[in-house]
Amino acid sequence: MRENKFLLISILALFIVFASCKKDEEEDDIVSSKISIIIKNQSGEKQKGIIVYMFDKSISSPFGNDPLFSKREVVTNSDGIATFELRTFDLEIINTPQKTFYFVVFDELNENVILGHTAVTIKEGETKSEIIVI
Repeated sequence: MRENKFLLISILALFIVFASCKKDEEEDDIVSSKISIIIKNQSGEKQKGIIVYMFDKSISSPFGNDPLFSKREVVTNSDGIATFELRTFDLEIINTPQKTFYFVVFDELNENVILGHTAVTIKEGETKSEIIVI
């Protein structure tokens, strides 16, 4: 009887732990803000299939100009748009009401060459777009 009680309590404890973890994951999946980066060439034509990298450091920082340190990368769609869906934890807004992200397009053949870049400052719940001309 004691073993059955211990087993029941153990199963109940595991269920509570897994249920609480699931709730956290669901909350993290809520899209809080969106940033759309539109890539155009010098003629103004939208460019599809271009990789856009997102950083939380400026490109003047060693951690803001190397694809290895990017927070995320998105390929532009057929309309030349790379959409970054940010969740609350991406924004990491603790002491400030907004956060700045830096977006960079590197040369495909030489990742040391930056073809274009922009910065977007965003608050939770906002949707913004910006253009990079390459």
